[in-house]
Amino acid sequence: MGIPAKPTRAPKSYLGLDLSTQSLTLTLLSQPSNSAFAVETFTTSVNFEKDCGDSGLGDDGTQDASVWLKAFDLLSERLRSNKVWDRLRSTVVAVSFSAQQHGTCWMRSPSSVPFPSSSFSEFKDLFATTTSPIWLHSLASGMLEEMNVEHPSASLPTGCALTSRFSGPVIAYYLRNKKDVYDASSRIMLITEFMLYMCTGKDFSVIDESDAAGTNMFDLEKRAWCSEVCSVLFGDKEDEVRAKVASTVCTGTHVLGKPCSFFAEKMGIPETATVVIGTGDNPSSFCSSKLARNELIISLGTSDTVLGLVPSLTSKTSTTLSNFRDPRTSSSYVRMLCFSNGGKLRESYCQKYASHSWKSFSESAQKHSTQWNLHCSVPEITPSLPPGLYTSGPIPPPLQIPTLIKTRVHSMYLHSLRCSMHDSSISRVLVTGGGSQSEGILKEISRVFGCSVYVQDGSSGGASYGAAVRAMHGREKVERGGSFNEICGKTVERGWRKFCEEEGVGEEEAIRVREDYARFEDSIVARCRSSEEAEGRKEDNAKSDEGNGGSWWIGAGLAVVVGIGVYFWVKRGKK
Repeated sequence: MGIPAKPTRAPKSYLGLDLSTQSLTLTLLSQPSNSAFAVETFTTSVNFEKDCGDSGLGDDGTQDASVWLKAFDLLSERLRSNKVWDRLRSTVVAVSFSAQQHGTCWMRSPSSVPFPSSSFSEFKDLFATTTSPIWLHSLASGMLEEMNVEHPSASLPTGCALTSRFSGPVIAYYLRNKKDVYDASSRIMLITEFMLYMCTGKDFSVIDESDAAGTNMFDLEKRAWCSEVCSVLFGDKEDEVRAKVASTVCTGTHVLGKPCSFFAEKMGIPETATVVIGTGDNPSSFCSSKLARNELIISLGTSDTVLGLVPSLTSKTSTTLSNFRDPRTSSSYVRMLCFSNGGKLRESYCQKYASHSWKSFSESAQKHSTQWNLHCSVPEITPSLPPGLYTSGPIPPPLQIPTLIKTRVHSMYLHSLRCSMHDSSISRVLVTGGGSQSEGILKEISRVFGCSVYVQDGSSGGASYGAAVRAMHGREKVERGGSFNEICGKTVERGWRKFCEEEGVGEEEAIRVREDYARFEDSIVARCRSSEEAEGRKEDNAKSDEGNGGSWWIGAGLAVVVGIGVYFWVKRGKK
C-alpha cells in the first residue's frame, strides 16, 4: 500500500475594508491549499477626490458621508468588472473592517428606514445628517479646556485627556451646540459600526474595545464605559446619551454572524462568510505585524501616527497621546502619538518644491539641512500648536522638503521617547501608509531612530491589510483556537520586507542633533503658550472693563467734577 496523500484543503481568502479620510481601500489575503500562511493577492482603492470628485471634507472638521457611500458603489462596480470577482465569490471565508478612528455617524432609527436594495447611496436616508464629524473636529476645544482644569483626574481611566477629536467630546459639543442634529439622531454610531450595519443589515450596538478607546469614554482597565467621564461630558443627559451609543464593548475577535444578501451581492462574497467586528484604523494598522516592545509602527497618511507597546498606563493624561488595548491580545496596551499635519502638507510641498513629482520629492528629502521647520497648516496635535510656520531660520527652496521631513521625524523620535514608547535603543521601525513609498522619508527615519526600517510588501494600505488579518484571526480562532501569533504570525511577518539597515550618523552626532531639535521645539511651544496666556489676559481684562463699565464712567465723571472744582478753588485762592 502506498502512503496516503494528505487531504487537500480548499483555498481560503480573508477580506479587509478600510474607510479612511481620503479613500476606501479593499485588501484580499489568500491562503493557498495546505499553506500555513496567507499572502496579499489583491488590493484596490477608491480615492474620494479623484474618483468621486470631492473629498467631502468641511472646514469645521467634518466629512460628507455621501462620499463614503458613493465610494462603496464605485468599488462594487470595479470588483464586478475585475477578474478577482470569481475568487471573491468562491474563496472568501471572513470579512472585517476598519475606519478613521473617532468619526461618528448621526443616524435615524435603523428600523424607521427601509434597508437598501439596489445601491449603497440609498443608505443616505438613514442619516439624520450626512455631515459627520471626524478626527479633524476641534470645535469642542474651549469647552474641554475648562473641563480638564475642573476635573483633571476624570479622564485618567481612558488613557487620554478630554480631547476635541475624540467621539465623546464631539457628542458633548453637539448636545450643547447642535441640538437639532442631536435630537434627530436615535443612534450615534462609530464609522465601523455603520460599516457593520451595511454588511449585516443588523444594528448590534456593539463596538470593539480598541475602537471604544477612541471615544474618550472607555475605561481601559475595567473594560467598560467610564461613568465619571460621561458625567463630566453629558451632565444630567448621561443616560440619554448612553442610550444612543453602543451598549456593548467586546474584544477584537468577536464574530457577528454572516453578511446580508445585499452586501454579499454588491461585494461579490459568499453569504456564508464570517463577519468579524471592525475597529479604528490605528488599531487595525497595529494588527498588521507581530510588533514587540521597543519596536514601532509609523503610519504616514493624512495624519501621521506612531504606535508602540507599553506595559501599563501612565499616571497622567495628555491631549497629544492616547492609549488603547492591544487588539491582537487584549492583554497589553498600545500608546499612540498623532501628528495632524501629514499627507496633505507633504502633497503641497511636492507641488510647490518638486513640480508635482513624488520621485523628485523623495530625492530632495535626502538632502542635508541644518534648519528646522514646524509647518502647521492646521492646528497641530503633537506638539500642541496653532496654525503657523515655525522655523529656526531662513530656508532656501531646495531645502524646504528635507527640512520638513527631518523636522517631522525628529518630532516623532522626541515625543515617542518622552512618553516611554521605547528605550533609547530601538529594534526596528515598521512604516505604512502613502508616505512609506518615499525612499527619502524611509532613510531619514532610519537615520533618526538608528535602526532598520521595514515596509509592507505590496499595498501601502496598512489599515485595510490589518482588517483582513483581523478577519483571519477572528474566524480561525472560532474554528480551531489559538493566539494571534499562532494564527496570523507567519502571515503578517511575510507581509513586511526590510527596506534598509540602520542609516547611522554616529552616536555623538545623533545625540547633538536630537538635543538641538528638542531645544527648538520646546522654545516654539513655550513662545506660543506665552502668547496664548497673554491673549487670555487681554480678554480677561477686556471682560473686566466691560463688566465694570458703568462704575468706570461714574468714577471718571466724579474725578472730572472734583478736578474742576479743585482747579477753580486753587485759582481763586491765588487771586
